[in-house]
Amino acid sequence: SKEQLQRLYSRFIALDKQSEGSLRREDLERIPELYVNPVSQFLLDAFFRDRNEINFLEFGRPTSINRREAKLRFLFDMYDLDRDGVISVDEVHRMLEELLGRHGRPDQVLSIARRIVHEAALDYAAANGVAEMPSGGQIDSIDFPAFEHAMRNVSDHQLSICFLS
Repeated sequence: SKEQLQRLYSRFIALDKQSEGSLRREDLERIPELYVNPVSQFLLDAFFRDRNEINFLEFGRPTSINRREAKLRFLFDMYDLDRDGVISVDEVHRMLEELLGRHGRPDQVLSIARRIVHEAALDYAAANGVAEMPSGGQIDSIDFPAFEHAMRNVSDHQLSICFLS
């Protein structure tokens, strides 16, 4: 709506400390909710992966980053730390370590990471009629289609980052 667009623009201007008409990583790092988020660095790395700054049109454009597929791609890229096109058990493990801090035993966290990747791959394979799994039965990564399938029940709202306050 017009009101939402005005609030979004006000938020953009408030974050643009240099009054340059664009936001850089440092500008977003000042958002208190992002600052306290344990995975904020992964989020910002994904957000600024292919650019150094964003202008208002990119910040609030409903046809690009706000589409479901774009949100899922963004989230996938956030987990794909080495940018090889797959999310590995190690990458999920690193993300879980950041999220859990010191609240999880290392062996349990690794086991959870393995289970997340394995179940996502098996579920995708079953939904797509793939009968063969890798020899040894252990799956060590998932690609974007498997990730997208695993996220099918997550609402668009849950995939959103709110910059309005």
